[in-house]
Amino acid sequence: MGSKLFAGTMGKGIYRSTNNGKKWVAVDSGLTNLYVRCFGVLGGKLFAGTSGGVFISSDSGTTWSKSSSGLIGDSVNVLVAKGASMYAGTYGGGIFVSTDSGLSWSAQNTGLTNLRVKSLAVTDSNFYVGTYGGGMYMSKNSGNTWTQLSSGTFTTVGVPQTRAYSIVIIGGRIVVGTDAGAYTSTDNGTSWHINDLTTSPEFVVSVLTTNHDTVFAGTNGGLYVSADSGNSWKYLNNSVSGNQVTALAVAGSNILAGTSYAGVFLSQDGGSNWSAVNNGFSVSFINSILFYSNKLFAATQGLGVYMSPDNGTTWNTANTGLSTPTTYSLGIDGPRLFAGTDGSIFVSIDSGKTWTASSNGLAQSVIIVNCLESFNAKLYAATASGLYLSTDHGANWALADNSLPRGTTNCVAARDSNIFVGWSFGVYLSTNNGATWSNDNSGLPVSNNSPLDVYALAVNSHGVFAGTVTGLFAMMKGEAGWNRVHVGSRDTVVTALAIYNDNVLVATEGSVFRSTDNGTSWAPVDSGLTNSAVWSFADNGKDLFAASFGNGIWNVWHRPLSELFLTGVEPVSVIPESFTLAQNYPNPFNPSTTIRFSLATRSRVRLTIFNVLGQEIARLANEELGVGNFERVWNANVASGLYFYRLEAVSVSDPGKRFVDVKKMILLK
Repeated sequence: MGSKLFAGTMGKGIYRSTNNGKKWVAVDSGLTNLYVRCFGVLGGKLFAGTSGGVFISSDSGTTWSKSSSGLIGDSVNVLVAKGASMYAGTYGGGIFVSTDSGLSWSAQNTGLTNLRVKSLAVTDSNFYVGTYGGGMYMSKNSGNTWTQLSSGTFTTVGVPQTRAYSIVIIGGRIVVGTDAGAYTSTDNGTSWHINDLTTSPEFVVSVLTTNHDTVFAGTNGGLYVSADSGNSWKYLNNSVSGNQVTALAVAGSNILAGTSYAGVFLSQDGGSNWSAVNNGFSVSFINSILFYSNKLFAATQGLGVYMSPDNGTTWNTANTGLSTPTTYSLGIDGPRLFAGTDGSIFVSIDSGKTWTASSNGLAQSVIIVNCLESFNAKLYAATASGLYLSTDHGANWALADNSLPRGTTNCVAARDSNIFVGWSFGVYLSTNNGATWSNDNSGLPVSNNSPLDVYALAVNSHGVFAGTVTGLFAMMKGEAGWNRVHVGSRDTVVTALAIYNDNVLVATEGSVFRSTDNGTSWAPVDSGLTNSAVWSFADNGKDLFAASFGNGIWNVWHRPLSELFLTGVEPVSVIPESFTLAQNYPNPFNPSTTIRFSLATRSRVRLTIFNVLGQEIARLANEELGVGNFERVWNANVASGLYFYRLEAVSVSDPGKRFVDVKKMILLK
């Protein structure tokens, strides 16, 4: 925007650079959701799409205000301006348009049968939408009606690969980035041609951008470039290689690449050479933590394995023999410690002091080893190329069974002789200790054309819990299928699960919850956890440890298990029986505080902050919400003093049913 660059992060808000990325400064005043997925510009205003709606800045990002009136589906994945209108693609709500600079939004979903929108592109005459699980759609009338393009086109190796993450249009050619590579069409989407960027069928093209006649593709393995509008591709072997590229932007003669874990890279020569431009950023990531031999181990992105002998107070590298620096998973099999990396498995028999490769039998196409678990004398490795099994402590590996999918497997859990595998299309189950497998998706929102990533599985004595991209599901003993479990105020991605003494801990996109009654009720347990995007749990029998996203290399937190499961914290009821407005916490506060409220019926909700003069200074909610428990965070950028917050909720089904309550709070700086 102008001479300024903006970077949206997952959990750390927005950063701005005024010198082509040489230095970055956080600019998130008023931004109450720090999971930023996209940007758009219209009429001198900067729009930010987040996991909690749309925010707008009129002062180049210095301050932000939420502007989501009419939006359904909190996660805004793409923003595109066309004329005087701004279009928003959301996950679960479809396409919305605003004709009043973002003040209000209206749905445009006629014919759009898959509302999980990942990408959007426009030309003078056509609109194109890419969805998560439903392929491509086109509109010839500015989004008023949609038609699906070649259903089933994006299919490879027998697995429906229909997630269209990105779209660019160049020289009359449509280029689409999917989880099976790049596709092109020269006839407005009537027919498609796959352009293989790699031999791996699980290769993901997450973002595309153009620079004159050149197309750049950001993938889960680095950058590719095409000089012929996407017809052929060349891998750019440079400092970005091996990183998952999630964002691309062209600023004049400069090209910038945003990665998942290594920050931002800049090229000033058309993509031939790249350099990191991360001054002001925190760029490391911890994928997994695990206790072994009274030591805490951390698998990191690009820095190998670290070990702490004192519960995380100090850390030392533990990489001798570990030839692959990006480690995704850790596992234990008897006296052996295993590390799953980007393309291989390593084993240590001396508590992480030295490592040796343990990958005999793994296919060359194995990109990522997501999970390592040992059950009943068998070691399982969930990888990006399917589930592998070793019966000799990792000396040799083979695919677990031909009936299992060859797609990305994320996690493994076991109960008695039952083994559960979470992958990109739900759950597979073996009831005979891995001898045979079958699909176990009853009750899950998944089909051949509608994927469902299962990121975490956990088992207690009462049932199995599955953390997915759309929330938490459970299957209790004696039940034949999965049931949705509502955690917190809304169903959102579950990134980690843990079981302790049959109690369940769940990490969502923005908080950590615990349940002592198998998911009937939940209580937040994130006090002191300033970065609550947790990706892994571990415990030593005394303390629970949580590895969280961003904010430096060692984002590992710990809390006594006895404190987590005290009964003094009242659980949050899944279905509230009345309207309530709770006292904010903390109070007094500086600079942020959380306000919680409950709705007994679906309502139009307005949550407003006032000063002592009765002047409105912030609006935290102005939207329609369903039955449930909710919370909003106020990041106060005002002077110290007394303030009031007011909740007004009007029932949608019975407008005569109205709830109003006002409470006061104190800001002390």
